[in-house]
Amino acid sequence: MIYGANNSVGELGHMIINNGKDLEEATVKQMRRLKFSKMAAKEFEKNLGIGIANIINILDPEAIIIGGGAAKTAEAFIPRARKNVKILVGKLGENAGAIGVVALF
Repeated sequence: MIYGANNSVGELGHMIINNGKDLEEATVKQMRRLKFSKMAAKEFEKNLGIGIANIINILDPEAIIIGGGAAKTAEAFIPRARKNVKILVGKLGENAGAIGVVALF
């Protein structure tokens, strides 16, 4: 865990990726429309891919682990990832966020 000057952890989901929208805003809205639109699915994959590429370029991690709702569509963007960075789907799948919140308390 990396803490910043104000004892906070970086909010990578708030990086701007698409016309002033942050990664969370751009992808969450599209996730809600995924079952209705192939175009929304492509846009979601593109935005998530941009976000992951930014994280890789900033932090140079060994691996990125995808959890939560994005885990369902991970297969779509994993093959496009940088060859020397592992992109994995977390074991908790789409329940990762809920389990993480419970673990904090």
